[in-house]
Amino acid sequence: MEISEYLEAVKMLVKNKLGKVLPDAVYVHSSLWFSIEEGFSDELQKQAFYLMHLFNGSDFNDVNDIIIKLNRKKFVISFLQYKDFVDSEHPVLHSSYLKNFETGELKFTDFSSRVNKPILHRVEQMMYPGPSQSLRLKLTEQEEAHGLYEKPNSIGTQKGWDAVLENKNVAIHNFEVLQL
Repeated sequence: MEISEYLEAVKMLVKNKLGKVLPDAVYVHSSLWFSIEEGFSDELQKQAFYLMHLFNGSDFNDVNDIIIKLNRKKFVISFLQYKDFVDSEHPVLHSSYLKNFETGELKFTDFSSRVNKPILHRVEQMMYPGPSQSLRLKLTEQEEAHGLYEKPNSIGTQKGWDAVLENKNVAIHNFEVLQL
């Protein structure tokens, strides 16, 4: 697969609003990824399955805990594993595999022992439509209404997020924002 084909496939995701689109990457939950068919690159799907095969040798096998991150500028794909993705309001990053198809680099990172782990927000943007996505959308709307996303650079880690919740005097429980 050439980089131009990869970048075209990523542009298709952005154009069709599939996944959470950020300036440097598109994030797609496995539930959405495996539903994408028409007009999507067969070769890119093969590359993703290759990385999925690598994950099968790691300490988890639940496809529901995987986010696929596609770099928008370079031919780089990451598989991000989040423990308890389905049941957690803000899933915590456990580990990742990154494959740079331009250089051949393959990198594994274990986040499980880090004190301040990365967490996800606006999870519904990455997911296939359904009840779980709707539940997460309602949570995001409540979080926005409480001003929890006012400083996006401070909420990407568990400690940063906890500080914002404490500052706003709220808690998250069962996918709802509670005023304390």
